[in-house]
Amino acid sequence: MVQRLWQEIGYDYESRIISPAIQESVKAATSQFTAAELVSERQKVKDEIKRVLVERLAPRYIIVDDFSIVNFDFSDA
Repeated sequence: MVQRLWQEIGYDYESRIISPAIQESVKAATSQFTAAELVSERQKVKDEIKRVLVERLAPRYIIVDDFSIVNFDFSDA
């Protein structure tokens, strides 16, 4: 499947597929939780982000093994 990825997407597959998928998955998953829930229910948030990420990347021949949340940063607003 790596060959198909290179043929269809090319060398810059990370910037064209992976980064946007991560951003979209994080936004889609975190929008379902309040700020307090993002911290207190970190595992649920992680699982939801991973689920959305797997859905978005699987059709592009990319398998997501794991996903880690390192830190949440909130604006003052």
